[in-house]
Amino acid sequence: MANIGSITTTAGGSLPVVTQLW
Repeated sequence: MANIGSITTTAGGSLPVVTQLW
């Protein structure tokens, strides 16, 4: 479960992306 502004990995798990849920 990703929080607002949390750093998560993509499906590939290679590139870290910041999930911005607004």
